[in-house]
Amino acid sequence: MIYVLFEQPMLNLMVVFYQITSNLGVLIILLTLFIKAVMVPFMIPTYKNMKKQKEIKPEIDKLKSKYKDDKKKLAEAQMELFKQHGINPTSGCLSQIVMIFALIGLYQVVQKVSVLQNLTELNNGIYFEFLKFTQSDLLQKNLFFFNMSEIDSTYILPILAGIFTLISSVMMLPELTEAEKAAKKASTDPEDIAYSMQQQMAILAPAMTFFVCISLPSALSLYIFVSSVFAVFQQYYMLGNWGGLVQYISLIKKYLKK
Repeated sequence: MIYVLFEQPMLNLMVVFYQITSNLGVLIILLTLFIKAVMVPFMIPTYKNMKKQKEIKPEIDKLKSKYKDDKKKLAEAQMELFKQHGINPTSGCLSQIVMIFALIGLYQVVQKVSVLQNLTELNNGIYFEFLKFTQSDLLQKNLFFFNMSEIDSTYILPILAGIFTLISSVMMLPELTEAEKAAKKASTDPEDIAYSMQQQMAILAPAMTFFVCISLPSALSLYIFVSSVFAVFQQYYMLGNWGGLVQYISLIKKYLKK
C-alpha cells in the first residue's frame, strides 16, 4: 500500500524532475524541497496549536498552581481552557501520519535511485512509457565533489544533517528560563517529565542522524540535510520565533560581546 500510494507517485515525480536535470544531487534537492513544500498544509494544524498553547501559557500556569493537588480537576480545567481558545490537542495527528508515510516513500525512492542496479524494476513503477529509463540514459551522480551513490567519506553531509537536525529539534522545545528548566527537571509532573524526555531527544536525534548518515549513500545524507534545513525555516515561519533556541542564541550573543 505504501508503495502504491506514496513511493510510486514519488518515483514518477522524480522522473519529471529528471527531465529538468540529469544530476542526481540537484534532482534530490529539488524533489525534497517540492515534497516538503506540498506537506506544509498538513503541518499547519500542529503549528497553530503550538502557537496558541504558547499564548495561553500564563493561564495554564495559573491552573497548575490552583489545582496542583488535584490532577483530575487540572486536566478538566486545561481541556476547558483549550476548548475556549479553539485548541484541539489531537488535531493534526492524521495529517502527520500521512506526512510520515509520504517522506518514507520519498526516502525509498532516493535510496533506489542512488544505488540503481535493476533498471527494469525501476521502470515497472513508472506510469508512462515515454518517461521510462533506457540504458542510454546517463544520470550524473556527482554533485561538486560528492558521489551520490557512495558514502560521504568527508563526513560533511552527515555533519550538516546532524547540525540542522539539532537546530530543528531545539526549536521545537518551549522557551524556558534556566529556573523553569531546573524546576521541570526536579518535578514529577507527567508534563514536566515529558519535557525532560523531549529535551533528551533534542540532543539524541542529531547524534543518531549523524551516525545513520555516515553509513548511507550521500544521496540519502543530502536528502536528510535538505529536509532538516527546510524544517528549520518552516518552523520559524509557522511559529514566528526560534523556540527553545532563543536561550542559546542569547548565550552566543553574550559570548560574542565579551
